Amino acid sequence: MIRILHSGDLHLEAPLAEWGASAAARREDFWAAFETLLALAARHRAHLLLLAGNLFHSPRPTAAAVERVRTGLDALREQGTHAVLLPGSHDSLLVGDSVYRGEAFPGSTVLRSAPQPVPLQVGEHRVWLYGRSRFGLGSGAAEGGLNRSDAEGFHIGLVHEPEGSAPGSSVLPASEIRRWGLDYVAGGYARRMQELQDDGEILGCLAGSPEGRDFRESGVRCAVLATVGGPATGIETLTTCRRQLTERHLDLNGCDSQADALEKIFALADGELLLRLTLTGQVETPLDCGALTMAAAGKFHYLQLQDQTEFVGGRLAHRLAAGNDFQGLLVRRAQELWKRVEVKQRPVVDAALRELLLRTGLRNGGES
Repeated sequence: MIRILHSGDLHLEAPLAEWGASAAARREDFWAAFETLLALAARHRAHLLLLAGNLFHSPRPTAAAVERVRTGLDALREQGTHAVLLPGSHDSLLVGDSVYRGEAFPGSTVLRSAPQPVPLQVGEHRVWLYGRSRFGLGSGAAEGGLNRSDAEGFHIGLVHEPEGSAPGSSVLPASEIRRWGLDYVAGGYARRMQELQDDGEILGCLAGSPEGRDFRESGVRCAVLATVGGPATGIETLTTCRRQLTERHLDLNGCDSQADALEKIFALADGELLLRLTLTGQVETPLDCGALTMAAAGKFHYLQLQDQTEFVGGRLAHRLAAGNDFQGLLVRRAQELWKRVEVKQRPVVDAALRELLLRTGLRNGGES
């Protein structure tokens, strides 16, 4: 049997500008995930570390990044684990000066093309490596290259293909994977871990990303430890992220002011938390999420607020509607429209009213 640690889509050196003041720390989190992969491979005595695309965010990573990766992979090789790299959509081999076109990683195997499987001796085990990527050399011919040869040994495929149109779906149908006849297929280009099964038999996995780039990759991130060659392939998930992206809802029902809302947000404070917080409930003041986020700076490692509160049917809205000023006119029009539109469109009307009232200076329970 052989043990395989399988990951991909690490996106080292991604700018992560959307994380604002936390961007630099988040970039280091991604390097920490890389170091965790190395440590997990050594701890579990993996024979192979498979990185199925997008190790880097660019085909032209900095020299410092290349050296840092090479040093880590070389040290891992000395402990008995051989690394296999597949170009991905971001670190594509199709770029003329791609990092994978040279000899940046002489101690590792880079699957540049796949007309024939690549042989590899790992300790006492003979391994045959197959690669398929829409972003690598020979990608058009790679599909046939994944059909198992007659050679003795373990036959392992690495695939970097876009996900299907449905959320979480794969462009790797079980019937196709079964036809290849490989012992394990390591898939990349996936946000979440997914086993590739056929009639209950594990044929491989999509590893998902080891660190979350955005809130589409929330929750615990992991790598796959696969044991191949026994009666059945064994799969274990191992945590790789230093911080996990978290999504929560906060009910602000009855809040009369920004201060009331802020007090409830502060109750969730955690300096290590990367939080997307959805605000819900009937409120008695339009919330200024920009001001709330600024006020909460330092209470969270990162905070993103989404306002889904309701205002149009509250006490303050009805009081404003009775006035003869511009704000009263806005509220009356919004209430009329709210009654006419479909239910699913009502949150849009409510959000527009809250934004307009904020722009006209309404704050804190009706104060302008």
